[in-house]
Amino acid sequence: MLLLLAWAQPGWGAGDGLAYLNKLRAQAGMTTLQQQSALSRAANNHAAYLANNHWRDAQQPLHSAHHEEPGGIFFTGKEVAQRVQHAGYPHDKVLENVSQGSTDMQMHTAIDGLMGAIYHRFTFLNFSVDEIGIGAEDGVQVFELGRSDLRGLCTDSGGEALFTPPVYCLDRLVSGSYHDNLCRQIPPRALYQAPWHESCSNKARLDAGYMQKFCRQPPASALLKGAGRYYNLCDGKWKVRKSWFDTLCANPPAAARYRQSGRYHTICDSNTRVSENWYRDVCLQASETALYRESGSYQLFCSNTPQKVRPEYMQQQLSEKQLQNPELVVWPADGATDIPPAFFEEDPDPLPDFSVSGYPLSIQVNPALWKKASLVSFMLYRKSGDEWISVDILPPMSRENDPHDRFSEHQFALFPVARLQWKSRYKAVADMKLDGERRRVEWFFSIRDPGGELIDLSAKNAPRMLKVNQDYTLYWPVRHGAHRPATSEVGTSYLQGTDMQLTVIDPDTVGLRVEAEVCTKVTVEFSRDRKAEFQLTGCRR
Repeated sequence: MLLLLAWAQPGWGAGDGLAYLNKLRAQAGMTTLQQQSALSRAANNHAAYLANNHWRDAQQPLHSAHHEEPGGIFFTGKEVAQRVQHAGYPHDKVLENVSQGSTDMQMHTAIDGLMGAIYHRFTFLNFSVDEIGIGAEDGVQVFELGRSDLRGLCTDSGGEALFTPPVYCLDRLVSGSYHDNLCRQIPPRALYQAPWHESCSNKARLDAGYMQKFCRQPPASALLKGAGRYYNLCDGKWKVRKSWFDTLCANPPAAARYRQSGRYHTICDSNTRVSENWYRDVCLQASETALYRESGSYQLFCSNTPQKVRPEYMQQQLSEKQLQNPELVVWPADGATDIPPAFFEEDPDPLPDFSVSGYPLSIQVNPALWKKASLVSFMLYRKSGDEWISVDILPPMSRENDPHDRFSEHQFALFPVARLQWKSRYKAVADMKLDGERRRVEWFFSIRDPGGELIDLSAKNAPRMLKVNQDYTLYWPVRHGAHRPATSEVGTSYLQGTDMQLTVIDPDTVGLRVEAEVCTKVTVEFSRDRKAEFQLTGCRR
């Protein structure tokens, strides 16, 4: 996802960024992320590509910040999956956040901007990621988030994770692993043995081993002496008395009895012949755990090996990761005290008809704990004296009305219609249904103090006098539907000898300190319809 930033404050440090992002995840009760070297290489490579190609050129179309074009400087792959694998990361299950356009050299500013943009926030607050790489160059910040469990899977042998095709055991479908184990442990008695090829008159079959011994040295009582009826047995070698052999066929001793059916199945890679009756019994007695209950599909996501991984194993791993995090993740976190007041824009934009709204609130339901989640109501209140005043909000956003189909069925957001107020305390209340169970969620947070004396220039009778050598925060929000410049370039005008120290906090807010020997008038211009003139006071002359 791409976030465009166009306001400033004051270098880049992946370590500082990771520490700050982990601080935010910890506030939400989530697991922290570990830095991963291959992801860091990929992030730095992509930051270099974005910083050195034409994404900032007004004459060129703005390509997705998640896409690279072959032939571009520092090109390493069209898509994030290709780029991380080029950097040595072994799988493609990677999420990416990108921030562009900030001239602020503080990494936390970029992260704050991304956390204020709902789609990017969900990437940072993902339930399953546990490692990250951060890269930055010339106003571009790239964050690549991955999973160590899948990385380990791509470098290990796989074991139970690997897909084995199912096998028909007669008319029952069993798991490949069960059948492989059966093939390794075929008992000698199961091996097919052909009966003696000379059959009895009563159709009985005799054991081949027994008859081989007989043919080598038949008992004298079996052999014909003189005239009489006989069988030519042992391939014509011996004339065996008919009455003797018929008695043997009718009541064979245990050693002579052929115990198999005379039919066989050829099984296993070794094409082993096993007796029909043994294989039938094994198949019919296969336990429930041996029966194949899976989808029959597999996933290929490792770049360094063509391992076929069972989707059921992937889901098991995903659930284990998700279960390490809370059942509900809300943002701003309960008790947070340094929250920005507004949301401006991101790409894609969840509020295309608004140039600014209040800072969005979000709830994520852990899918490993709750299969179905729905929002009954979502409200926001501001503390005013001893009362809680209802805040105007847009209809809560969910998978059903997300304009870009990015939300999952476990993600919900609330956008206040207008900016939230600096230095104010808020209460959020949401009623939900989780697997049909009613649940109320209530939490509190505060909007940050921008520092200095706060002057709301949109208010009637707003002060128009500034004391020199004093810190101020000038705040002039845009009315909904009013024109907003493409970038926030705050202008000033003043006489020579006056020093105006201006810091842009966001497109509607600046920090200001004026130093002057002579009290004159100064002007601050946010946009063509937001211009304020001030008289300086407290000068020496």
